[in-house]
Amino acid sequence: PYQYIGDAPRARLLLWAGQVLSCNVADAAHLCLHIYSRVAGRLDDMLLISLGVGQSVESVVMLVSMWVALKLEGSRRQVAGCSKLAAVLQVLPWAVTAVELHLMQLMSWQPYAGWTMRQPQSSCTVAEL
Repeated sequence: PYQYIGDAPRARLLLWAGQVLSCNVADAAHLCLHIYSRVAGRLDDMLLISLGVGQSVESVVMLVSMWVALKLEGSRRQVAGCSKLAAVLQVLPWAVTAVELHLMQLMSWQPYAGWTMRQPQSSCTVAEL
């Protein structure tokens, strides 16, 4: 379950993304790595080139994966805004959201699909009184 422990390059990218976003990496590390593993190697390089992204594909994928994971698992009010990612990637803010949308499309809009780390939520039923 702790995949990033043995993978030094991925661990460095994960820590870098956490520093960029000024977040506690532990809040969303597992979901981030799950998203990253699902989309790594599938991101359209031409999209990044057309957007003028100045970072490596791996860095972009990890940063945006962490951003998505934090929005889903972290404290939503503490997640860095799009402009912070845009500054790091040296693009306009709309380009960051274009990459985010592309990642979500690659995951068929289901970032949790196949993820086993999440605690099952207790079901609740409505009973007549």
